[in-house]
Amino acid sequence: MTSKRLATTMAAAFLLVGLGASNALALSESTVTGELKLIDTRYGKALADSEGNALYVWEKDSAGTSGCTADKCVGAWPAALADDKPEADSDVTGELGHIDSAQAPTKGKQQLTINDQPLYYFAKDAAAGDVKGHGIAPAGAGTTWYLVGADGGRLAVKASAGGADSDAGKDKGAGQTADKPKGGVDAGAEGVTDNSTTLISVGAGVATLGAAALGYSVIRRRRRGYSA
Repeated sequence: MTSKRLATTMAAAFLLVGLGASNALALSESTVTGELKLIDTRYGKALADSEGNALYVWEKDSAGTSGCTADKCVGAWPAALADDKPEADSDVTGELGHIDSAQAPTKGKQQLTINDQPLYYFAKDAAAGDVKGHGIAPAGAGTTWYLVGADGGRLAVKASAGGADSDAGKDKGAGQTADKPKGGVDAGAEGVTDNSTTLISVGAGVATLGAAALGYSVIRRRRRGYSA
């Protein structure tokens, strides 16, 4: 009976690990945003999808055109995909639209835009509310990735007073870039490899389960010795 309970517990734990991995993976792939809303960040209120995942624009893009098509760029900055009729909370005043996706994995689908600027996710944002991509300027690109506000304008890289915490751009002055990747990478890329977050999450989960199983085994042996 006890062995069955242990097996059930381990199965449930593996399921939770799998769900966590799926959430991390979602941000490294193009995803339909759902109804847009604003989230609180240390830079001010920023545009996000229906789940609270931040959306970004790239300074290099021209109106209605995405320049993020190289493999490394696509892996780090997957397109935010549009519903047939993009919708947002009433607080979002920028004009929503869509363009044909220029990224190979989503050819034939629609990429969401605000004021004709293509919108993207950042693969290193592991959870809703993360804004690690704000202010990043890939080495040699000379262009920067930004969060956008309610009106579609780019948010300043300098943190606003009283804003929510974030890992990116801390103690940076206005107009300065943050978290520049080291070494030569393609324009727009940030050195992110697909599924890295997923592998780390799964590895950590398996290690935790292994430790729990070992502890359980030791406890069973001690109990048997005592009862005997």
